[in-house]
Amino acid sequence: KTTTSKMRYWNTYHTFHDTFLPETYDPIVINIGKYFEDKNYSIELDELETIINCSPGWDFKQRSSFSRKQKTLFFDIIIDYDYYMSLADEGRKNCVALSFLRDIEILKKFKPKHFNLEELKSDFNSFFKEIGWLNHYS
Repeated sequence: KTTTSKMRYWNTYHTFHDTFLPETYDPIVINIGKYFEDKNYSIELDELETIINCSPGWDFKQRSSFSRKQKTLFFDIIIDYDYYMSLADEGRKNCVALSFLRDIEILKKFKPKHFNLEELKSDFNSFFKEIGWLNHYS
C-alpha cells in the first residue's frame, strides 16, 4: 500500500423527517472517521462522501462520481422508505448498513490508481459488524 493523507468520510441526507436517519446515523459518522483515518484505498483517494436517500414517493436514481483533482469518491445510499419504516430500531440499523454495502458497488466503475474497492467494502463490513449494525448478517 502507498500511504497518502488520512482518509476522510463525509455524509449528508435526503430523507423524510420521520425516518430520523440523521439522529441514527450521525453518531457513527465520527466513528467511521476514526476507523478509516489511517486506511488508504488508492493514491488518488483522500475522501469518501455519501448521501443517504430515504423519502416516500421519490424514485431515486443512484448517483456517483470520482474527482481526481479533489481525490474524492461519492455515491448515494438509497433506502426503501416503506421497508425502512416497517422495521424496529435494530432492523433499521441493519437496513442502513446493508444498503451502504450494496450501493458501494457502484464505485466499481471508477478507476483511481491502485483502487482497492474490495478492501474498502470489507473494512466497512467489519466496521458495521463491530458497532453491532450487522450482527445478524455475515
